[in-house]
Amino acid sequence: RGWPLFSHGLSAARVDLAFTGEPELAASVRGTLGRIYSSLGLFEEAERHLRRAADFAASTLGSGAVETIRARTLLVDALTRQSRFGEALDLSCSNLELATSVLGVDDPDRLEAAYHHALTLGFLGRTSDCVDLLRDTLERRRRVLGNDHPDTLTTLDVLPRVVELHWGRAAIAVAASVAAVAATRRVWSGTAALVVWGAYLALLAPVIGLFPSG
Repeated sequence: RGWPLFSHGLSAARVDLAFTGEPELAASVRGTLGRIYSSLGLFEEAERHLRRAADFAASTLGSGAVETIRARTLLVDALTRQSRFGEALDLSCSNLELATSVLGVDDPDRLEAAYHHALTLGFLGRTSDCVDLLRDTLERRRRVLGNDHPDTLTTLDVLPRVVELHWGRAAIAVAASVAAVAATRRVWSGTAALVVWGAYLALLAPVIGLFPSG
């Protein structure tokens, strides 16, 4: 309501008319509109434009065109921001496979697809897979784009948070398991309590820096 310039009906109609015969430009404009809507928190509007961008690019340029891959990557982001993780995972899986086969593992657009696939895995609780893919993406972005590139820095910022979440969940699971065994056998005591906390802290130590590394 507060952004009449970007009303869906106006933008969609004008994009279709303004760029007839220029599919690459039309897909790019729709992708830009999708980014704008996402930045404003209007994820449903972003999804509409990005779906049309992806479908239009696929039908006119081919499913393996970089414009198609970019639009689908942005669409994955729009879906995850609406907590539609199942849909996002299906799309990100196929998009990453396509990007890898068409563009190669080190292409920046393929790395962007990998980054959003990793985030989707994380949202679904697959933190180990998420961490592995983020680490691989960070290493490749450093090599291809450089340490100071915004995409590299974004990955570097996100990775420790996911690692912390992963270890935190693992620590809680181990502590709960030990406590359950102790309670079942009715051997809960000061020693058992120490075992639980010891297991918890041992797993959490790499995250909170209890022990220096190196």
